[in-house]
Amino acid sequence: MKKMDVSFVTALGLAIGLPLCGVMIDGKSLWQYTEFPPLTMYVQHADFSWPVFIGLAVFILIVVVPLLLRIILSAFSFADSPVRLIPVSFFPWWGWLGVAFGIVTWILAWTRLEWFAPFQRFTFSPLWFAYILVVNALTFWRTGRCMLINRTGYFLRLFPLSAVFWWFFECLNRFVQNWCYQGLDGLSALQYFIFATLPFSTVLPAVMGTYDLLQSFPRFSAGLNDFARIEVKHPKVAAMLTLVAFGFGLGGIGVWPDYLFPLLWLSPLLIITSIQALKGGETIFTGVKDGNWRKIFLLAMSALICGIFWEMWNYYSFAKWIYMVPFVNRFHIFEMPILGFAGYLPFGLECAVISVLVEGIASQSKSASKEKEATMKDLDSGSGSIWGRYFSVCKYINAIIIIVIAVYFFIVPGFIILKEVYSPDIRKPGIPALAWKMHHDLSPGFEKWARARIASGKAAHLALHDVPSTEWPMFCSVFYLMATENLQKEWEKDKSLAPVAPQEYAKKSIDAAIDLVMDPIHHTWVKQHWGPNYLHRENVFFRSLIINGITSHERLMKDGKFLDVLRDQVLTLAIDLDGSKFGVLDDYPGECYPIDVFASIAWIKDAGQLLDIDNSAFIKRSIRAFQGQMLDERGLPPFVMDSWTGKFLASDFGEKFRCSRGVGNSWVLIFARDLWPDIAEKWYDAYEKYFWQDKWWANGFREFPNDMPGLNYTFDVDCGPVIAGFSPAANAFGVAAARANGRFDHAYMLTAQVLASCWPLIDGTMLGARILSSQAHSPYLGEAAICYFLTQQPVDGTKIVTGGHMPVFVFILVVVYYWGMGVLAICSTINNLRRWKRDQASSVFPVKCLQIIVWAGFYLAGLLMICLDHIGAGIITVLFAQFLPKYRLDKCNDVCRRKND
Repeated sequence: MKKMDVSFVTALGLAIGLPLCGVMIDGKSLWQYTEFPPLTMYVQHADFSWPVFIGLAVFILIVVVPLLLRIILSAFSFADSPVRLIPVSFFPWWGWLGVAFGIVTWILAWTRLEWFAPFQRFTFSPLWFAYILVVNALTFWRTGRCMLINRTGYFLRLFPLSAVFWWFFECLNRFVQNWCYQGLDGLSALQYFIFATLPFSTVLPAVMGTYDLLQSFPRFSAGLNDFARIEVKHPKVAAMLTLVAFGFGLGGIGVWPDYLFPLLWLSPLLIITSIQALKGGETIFTGVKDGNWRKIFLLAMSALICGIFWEMWNYYSFAKWIYMVPFVNRFHIFEMPILGFAGYLPFGLECAVISVLVEGIASQSKSASKEKEATMKDLDSGSGSIWGRYFSVCKYINAIIIIVIAVYFFIVPGFIILKEVYSPDIRKPGIPALAWKMHHDLSPGFEKWARARIASGKAAHLALHDVPSTEWPMFCSVFYLMATENLQKEWEKDKSLAPVAPQEYAKKSIDAAIDLVMDPIHHTWVKQHWGPNYLHRENVFFRSLIINGITSHERLMKDGKFLDVLRDQVLTLAIDLDGSKFGVLDDYPGECYPIDVFASIAWIKDAGQLLDIDNSAFIKRSIRAFQGQMLDERGLPPFVMDSWTGKFLASDFGEKFRCSRGVGNSWVLIFARDLWPDIAEKWYDAYEKYFWQDKWWANGFREFPNDMPGLNYTFDVDCGPVIAGFSPAANAFGVAAARANGRFDHAYMLTAQVLASCWPLIDGTMLGARILSSQAHSPYLGEAAICYFLTQQPVDGTKIVTGGHMPVFVFILVVVYYWGMGVLAICSTINNLRRWKRDQASSVFPVKCLQIIVWAGFYLAGLLMICLDHIGAGIITVLFAQFLPKYRLDKCNDVCRRKND
């Protein structure tokens, strides 16, 4: 591939940066323009206008009609027949394969067969792969050559370039919203990206393939080689004026989308050509000064022909797009308003300009004969063989995949981490922008998971003591509801924080969360512990989750759906706790965790305020469970105790560990400030004294007290993997505890480390948190919890302490792990490519066809799994393709090559 010209880089920067600058200057929030997947509709489009419609129609006719008249008048006197470079009397077999594949896919795309339902929205890409095959076959039939056969490298490189090219237009569309997609509900950000990128990758191959075909019909552009000559006397001045004018236009496209929306199609082309002209180079319009309009016309017609097929196949497809074009949104052909088809004309020129990145169109005819000659050398080995080409394609695609994975999973996450940890809003009160983005990205996937979880009924058949499968789905749903409630409260105070209220954009997810909490099947494990009367027998942890889940849901939706259940649980659990000997009850028979009792008291108080129940006397008496002998020797609540004797119990780690633990202290301190402020202050001081740990590389809370030696490296289901004493769970919960108690010096350091450990991806996924959650039963627990922790606000009147420093751990993780692994993968890939280029001329390829088929099978299977929500399995399957193709060196050829060198 040729070195990318600076004009393209400059144009790309201007076309993306100028609209963003425009909306920033206008005072609009950037959140809606960076939303992914792009679901929110926020542009209100103008109504149809006859004057605008007629004016645009006249302008289009003025441009197009003279060219059409010239062709019609010249065609009658045009004597030349189509040129055949190599006569071909047969339509190639792979062309017939494309025809058959296209017909089958077309039928499947426009019908709704029940057995095909899981794949119904993935038909667009196969349709266009078939189109590309057929159009190349037609070109080969007419001329004896085509991109697929004679310029294979160029042809294949068009696909990734095309994906990037159309994503650019998707970015511009965020500012005008002239089209949006339907039938894509429930896709995660990663699924949406993959599902969209596949059809986007077919745009350039389709348009440029059609252009090749149209060139074989000279009558179709007759007379345009010598037509109107247009020469600009001062091209650089004109280029500068054009650049400035369309630059300002792009800057205003998000401010006045109804008036400047045509610039979406015109500006990229004119900005690129203006920069090329300023450099003194040739542009797509250079031939016009000599009267040669043929290339411009054929390119425009190529895009229009593809556009007709795009719109036709889109019309009855399940996953489709619709248009919202201001002023002219009438007289539709398929989904497109008739004047909208004019946008395809400049789009064809843009396709050609971008394709120059792969191979200059002007130089294609010169290299065609050499490529054809090389193609005819059908050898079994060597760089000139057909199989050598195929294997090169595999090697380059493998390299692209590894580099994309390295950038996506390692390089970009490192930058995301640094961007977020240097953000000032995680150092002070208020909900940081990170939490808003996390919640917005999390909601669609959470709703899909919760609904599937309920429908599966798998909660009815779980091992009784399997905490991740029994507790975590409930806990995850409650965390999600609490996070949403906190975000909604802040949005109601300041509506500029998000373009749409959380209770609106997350309505389906909110309903799914409470439905899971109240799902009787998800109560099966508790019934096994407590029997059919499980909602009125101790069972503190589960009943408190019911209380808090309903409370958050009611505050968000105000539908009164579960108020009877809420009132019953608030009253009966308060009575049970009040009547207990020590003010505590068991979570499970024989297992009492005071930290869960503490949370239940806080949630009873909160629900009482919603229900107008005066439970102040109960709250006041409940303090007995957290005073005197009910606390350990450090003045903190123990992790586990006997509710009948009031004695502390040994944990799974041994007799001497009858004490409070980091995960428990962080949990109770989230609610302590709102419940009993004086106790909260004393507990936080004690927690900091006995559990806070500063090392040169990290800062945070330990799982066990610092005056109690041992257990610096251990693991359990509550705290996670303890490393050098640090507790992942204690520090994650500690983010919320520190924020609630105004200790933003601690909160900043903990947030930075938690974020760095969570492996954030560009689609909003926290991969580290996802891995530590139960993939089978509660994959979103970690992300929902972190989102809740970041939305926790200090109670009014709390003293705010800011400060803290960036832990070295964050830099180590970013530089060594994220960037180190990413750069290592990229360098290794480049080195492998260099070795392949060195060895290719003397290589022998065993079981050639089988290797290619297996290699392609891995990719297709992997992409299908990813699209069907089996993302991990899909990526692993794609990685298996990296082991192919295999080759060996022919020693004789290698020696000869070395001698020639």
